[in-house]
Amino acid sequence: MNSRISYRSANTRLFKEKDILGISFCWETKEHVVFERCETDDLINDYYLYEVFNTGEIFVTDKDGVVLDKTDRILNLFRLDI
Repeated sequence: MNSRISYRSANTRLFKEKDILGISFCWETKEHVVFERCETDDLINDYYLYEVFNTGEIFVTDKDGVVLDKTDRILNLFRLDI
C-alpha cells in the first residue's frame, strides 16, 4: 500500500474536498483512488470512498465492501458533519 499521493489522485474531486469531507487518503490503483472516513461513534461504521479515475464516479462502501451510496447523499451528510 502506497501512502504517497500521485498527481492523478491529487486531481480528484475527493482529494480536493478531503478536508471538508473529513476523509484521509488510503491508497490508489490503476482504476481508482480510495479515501477513508473514520467515525468516532462505535455504533457508526467507518467508510471507504472510491473515485474512479476514468469516469469520476464516486461511491461509498462500509468496511465490508458493501456499496452504500453512489449519489452525493452521503457526501452531503459528511459536509454537514452528520
